[in-house]
Amino acid sequence: MIQGTRTLLPRCGVAAHASSLVVLLACGSLLAVASRLEPSHQRLGTHQQLGLPACGFLTTTSLPCATCGMTTAFAYATRGDLANALITQPIGAAFAVASAAAVLVSGYALVVGLSLVPLASALWRPRPVLVVAGLIVASWVYKIVIFHASS
Repeated sequence: MIQGTRTLLPRCGVAAHASSLVVLLACGSLLAVASRLEPSHQRLGTHQQLGLPACGFLTTTSLPCATCGMTTAFAYATRGDLANALITQPIGAAFAVASAAAVLVSGYALVVGLSLVPLASALWRPRPVLVVAGLIVASWVYKIVIFHASS
């Protein structure tokens, strides 16, 4: 039965193997770096441990930017603390979980020799992209509200 299922999925060549490897390394690297960072208890600013400056948008406007807290959310998520990751930055927590899923899926595709193109094609359509964009905006609004509530 497994053999029959595998014949329905597209086999991949060198380019597809390379793209699976790129996804695996990119997402794996993000998670590896995040796992080495200590999540900020202020729920933002963890990226400064990488030598990056404070958020310019926050400094200029006194409002967190759409990505404020994402590095912290990734750091919490890599520790298995999804509750704090969600509280910190909901879309950042979702991206961390999606990155972990991408590591698993791309690793499987690489080992088994399957193409990621059908999955990428299904995800890169207007509806999923608009849903993710809406979730980013909603998460940003949430971040602004909790930022000012804690100030």
